[in-house]
Parts: sequence; structure tokens; C-alpha cells
Amino acid sequence: MTEQEWSISADPTRMLEFLKATASDRKLRLFASACCDRVLRARGANGDLADAEDYLTALDREADRIGSPEEWDAAIERVLGKRWEITDRTLDALEADFCAFLCALDNDPYPAAVYASVNANIALSAFPRRPEVNEVGGSLEAVVQAGLLRDIFGDPFRSPFFDAAWVSSTARSLAEAAYEDRAWDRLPILADALEDAGCEEAAVLTHLRGPGPHCRGCWVVDLVLGKE
Repeated sequence: MTEQEWSISADPTRMLEFLKATASDRKLRLFASACCDRVLRARGANGDLADAEDYLTALDREADRIGSPEEWDAAIERVLGKRWEITDRTLDALEADFCAFLCALDNDPYPAAVYASVNANIALSAFPRRPEVNEVGGSLEAVVQAGLLRDIFGDPFRSPFFDAAWVSSTARSLAEAAYEDRAWDRLPILADALEDAGCEEAAVLTHLRGPGPHCRGCWVVDLVLGKE
């Protein structure tokens, strides 16, 4: 994949394949979480997704290594239990919206990201039939997911300059609030705080002031907070 292809791609699976050798477990987990969060916002925490908010919490805590192994194992056990409950009750294939969470809670972050993305895409798109993994690119949801990948990983072909001296107490507070509360409307204010502290890096300021989409793992917020 070239830099130009990365910048316009609407194929999250191909983008993830390109990142496979370099992506951190944390960022892969946060991408899976972002895909699932979109499903939750569209479907609501009810029915088979009644525990979806708990699954998301476990995903985010595992990504940032603040949850215990027991907490992670319990989340996996819980989602697997729900899987068997659904199949016993319906005798049908699992719905893609639930499968997004089931796949996200995989011990291996890479397939977790790939298949959470694919199933979230299927759940939120109007495919005429259930597509294969290599057939989901280009949908409206795939376009959003590709934007989320660019939000998390930035431009893998170049690293913009970032000076830690730009991180004032105001900038850090804004970044922490945006991260913890998913308050992405505060990112333009974060851009102002960085600029006030001397930041003139166009890639940084433009990204924060842009339309998004944004999610936990945003590459600029991570730089401000010292996360990798």
C-alpha cells in the first residue's frame, strides 16, 4: 500500500493487513472497540447486546493495560456464554452486531480488529447478502472505519514533529477529558491550546480541527498524553 492509497482507502481489512507488522496491540484493540462502539450507538444496549457496554469497558481497559487478567477472562467467558445462549435459543447463525463484540474479545488483537471491523460493517450496512471478508470494502461504514484507522494510526509513512514543550497543563487536561469521555468536540480547543504553546505543526493542528471521525487512540491525543 502506498501513502496515497492509505490516504484515500475505504478498505479497512486491507489497511489492517498493511499495518499488521507494526501496529501495537493497544491501537488494534482500540480500533476494535471503536467499531463496536458504533454498533452500540446504532443498536442500543438491549436484547443480545444487553452487556455491550460492559464488553466495551473490558476492551478499553485491556487496551490500556489497566484491567486485570481476571477481568478480561470474565468478559470473554461472558460473551461466549451469550453466544451459546443465542444459538440455543434461535438455532440460527449469530447476528453480525453481536459477532462484532464476540470477535473483538479475542485474545489475539489482530484478528480481533479485523473481524470486529468486518462484522460491525455488515451489521451497519445494507448488503444484499452476507458478504465475504474481502467484499466489505467500499461501504459507507467501511469509509467511516477507514477514517478511524487514519485517526488512530495517522500517516504510517511519515511522523510529524511533536514537541513535548507544547503540552501545557491546559492541553493535557483537554486531552485527558477527550480520551476518558470520548468528548471529541473538545479537540479543536486542544488544537488552540497546543498552538498557544507554540505548536505550528500543520498535520497536528489540521487533524484536531478536522471533521473526524475520532476515537480513543487518536494519534494526536496519544502524543499529548504520551501513549503509544
